[in-house]
Amino acid sequence: MERMKEKDLLNVAVSDTDTRARKICLSEKGEKICNELKKKGSDVGGNLLQPLSEEEKEQLFVILDKIIKAL
Repeated sequence: MERMKEKDLLNVAVSDTDTRARKICLSEKGEKICNELKKKGSDVGGNLLQPLSEEEKEQLFVILDKIIKAL
């Protein structure tokens, strides 16, 4: 988190109601990078699934859902 603050990716402020707490959110620069990474991740994911048929994709999602629920 410190490195992200140093790179101006996060905004950190003291809570109005509890001075022990901090409000942390992405800065404008952080949001921009986050959105770019999400898009790249979606592109990569789409490319990975491209060779699968719709039926195979559905089977994969069912299996992944089972794995996630078991965690």
